[in-house]
Amino acid sequence: GDETVAWTIDSTLKGTTIDLPAPLGKRPDDAVALRIARRPLAGRTDGDTLAVTYGTVLDAALQRQLTPAGPVVERALIDLGGARSTPGGVRADRPGVWLRAKLPELDLDRWLGELKRDTGAAVDPGAATLELAGFDLDVAAMVAFGGRWNELRITGRSARPDGQGSHSTTIAICVRFTSSRISGMRKSCAWGTASRSRNSSSSPTG
Repeated sequence: GDETVAWTIDSTLKGTTIDLPAPLGKRPDDAVALRIARRPLAGRTDGDTLAVTYGTVLDAALQRQLTPAGPVVERALIDLGGARSTPGGVRADRPGVWLRAKLPELDLDRWLGELKRDTGAAVDPGAATLELAGFDLDVAAMVAFGGRWNELRITGRSARPDGQGSHSTTIAICVRFTSSRISGMRKSCAWGTASRSRNSSSSPTG
C-alpha cells in the first residue's frame, strides 16, 4: 500500500464480544467506540504512527517501522483509566512498550490466567522483539494471588530501557502500599526475570 496515506477507522464494536477482564472486556450488546487512526511519520518514509482509542478506558500510541516483511512496532505507550489525562493526545516518545494505568479495581489473577492461555508461537532466537520497557499502575483495589490488596502503586522498569530483547527481560518492580489503614508507606522492590516462553523466575533483592 501507499505509505503516505492517512486513514481513520471508527466502529462501535456492536455485536462483538471481547473476552477479557475489566476494564477491556465487553459483551456483544454493548457499544464501545473504537477509533484507529494511521498517519505517516513526519520526516521518515519508512515509518508511521497509529493512535488507538477504546471507549473511555484506553488510549494508545504506536510508532512503527515499515519493512518489506511488514510493520515493526518500535515504541508504544498505553494509557488506561484515569491515566488518560488527555484522551487522544498520547505520544509514544520512548523506545519499547510503556503502560500507565489508574484503575478503581484490577483482577490480576484473571489477567494472569489470560496470559497463560496465550501459549504463543516459537520465537526466532535471532529476531529483535519489542519488550515491556516499563509500567506505572495506580490501583484502588486489586485481586491477586487469592487475596485483595487496597491502594497500591506498582512501578516496573526494564533493565533494557530500549525495549529490545530476545527471550527474557529483567524488570525491577516496586510495590507501594499507600492505604490510609497502613501506618506510613510500605515499599517492596525486587528484580524479576520475565521469560517470553511464559516461564518466569524472580529473586527479591531486599
